[in-house]
Amino acid sequence: MKLVYRPLYISNVTECADYLCTEANEKVAADWYQALRKAWEHIQRVPEIVRGRHDLPVPGIRTLSLRKYPNYIVFISWEKFH
Repeated sequence: MKLVYRPLYISNVTECADYLCTEANEKVAADWYQALRKAWEHIQRVPEIVRGRHDLPVPGIRTLSLRKYPNYIVFISWEKFH
């Protein structure tokens, strides 16, 4: 599976990292980012680990919580490119 990162995703990651640097420290922000990268690598290997979300207003959205950072959720949408 090929991952495509939307501009809003990049913006959100930057904001979260900045927030963690300010509210905690740079190590926490770096550890969080590594956890996020590992989650994406895992999703690429085992895409069925993401959970379908029928409670959200946009159909087809799936999510994955970061185990070490449960307040952070990765939102995923499958799209087919021709």
